[in-house]
Amino acid sequence: MGFEVTLLLIAADNADRVLKAAGLQDTGDLDEYSEAPFSGATLDRHYLIWANWDDDMMSEEDFARLSRTAPILTCDVSESSAFSACRAWRDGRMAWGIWHDGSTGGDVDFAGDLPASAAALIERYRATQAAETDNVDHLFEIPVALFVDQGGLHYGDDHGLPFTELAREGGP
Repeated sequence: MGFEVTLLLIAADNADRVLKAAGLQDTGDLDEYSEAPFSGATLDRHYLIWANWDDDMMSEEDFARLSRTAPILTCDVSESSAFSACRAWRDGRMAWGIWHDGSTGGDVDFAGDLPASAAALIERYRATQAAETDNVDHLFEIPVALFVDQGGLHYGDDHGLPFTELAREGGP
């Protein structure tokens, strides 16, 4: 099946405010494999929220609402449908975004002013795709690579971060 996950990256000093706005609280319980609906960990000067799609997806409306509290960078990945997206949210709206839906066989789509590094990533992965002789979707990696470039973390490599379970406030 593969990963179906959303990553939200925020400045560490904004973590408490964003968690409160999301209705989440850190339980302090270690979530070694990020299997809880929501997990959190500190990465350098950032705080990362890992949200599994199986349980409680976050929507674009959630991202817009949370970005009124603090800027956030998101990465959505569905390996089963070959969908990936990287978006920056500020002041209640998407500032920029890039996404690829492999189920349609299309290219990448984007909105807003992408970071300068995006052009080289797009060029590199389009060239790799053009040279592809097997049925591999390299364009899927473009939004993921941009999230790595901007946020420092690939969804498939947690860098051994000590994730703890995040629970909905008032929940069990």
